[in-house]
Amino acid sequence: MTLTSLGAAGGALALVLAFAFFAAWLMRKIGLARPSPTGSHITIVDSLQMDPRRRVVLIRCEGRQVLLSLGGGNDILLDTWPVASKAAP
Repeated sequence: MTLTSLGAAGGALALVLAFAFFAAWLMRKIGLARPSPTGSHITIVDSLQMDPRRRVVLIRCEGRQVLLSLGGGNDILLDTWPVASKAAP
């Protein structure tokens, strides 16, 4: 193999990988990505960017909700509480 054929093969590989990552990103953006399994124990309910370094995340895990502050040099558990059960109509 010559250096030019290796370069062409590397370029083609990079192009295919870039296309695959772009397609996956686009599918997530428009909602075509497969949802997480229903048996998942951890779910991110909401997330809010506070500033460029800090984020507040609300997580549901096994019947509890957890509010976390992430970033800024340390992660802090802000609060936990049980998930309110849905009343049957």
